Amino acid sequence: MAAGVAYNRAMTTPTSLLLSIALLSAAGCNQERTGTGDAVAAMARFKDKMCACKDPACAKSVSAEMVAWGTEQAKAAGAKVPTPTEADAKALGDLGKALGECATAIEKAAKAAEQTAEKQ
Repeated sequence: MAAGVAYNRAMTTPTSLLLSIALLSAAGCNQERTGTGDAVAAMARFKDKMCACKDPACAKSVSAEMVAWGTEQAKAAGAKVPTPTEADAKALGDLGKALGECATAIEKAAKAAEQTAEKQ
């Protein structure tokens, strides 16, 4: 198995995982000030970063940054997990889906490039 293929499989980040991270991240938000709005804003930034990536290394870096941010936010919140509003839950879902689609496109492009290189 080529190293690129193994790397691509390891890089895959399912949308459900991304959404879970976003919802856990909401735990660290300032509930009184913004509710889960901070998590929505953070997910929007992560989605923009992921969709700007041109290679798997960038996507892996964005994924690691997002996981680290979510972990930090969850630790800061402890047991105080806010319930997202319906609008925030929809926004988080939409952002997670878009982010996942960008990550999948990067993975597919890298795999296609690798297969082309192997044929040459």
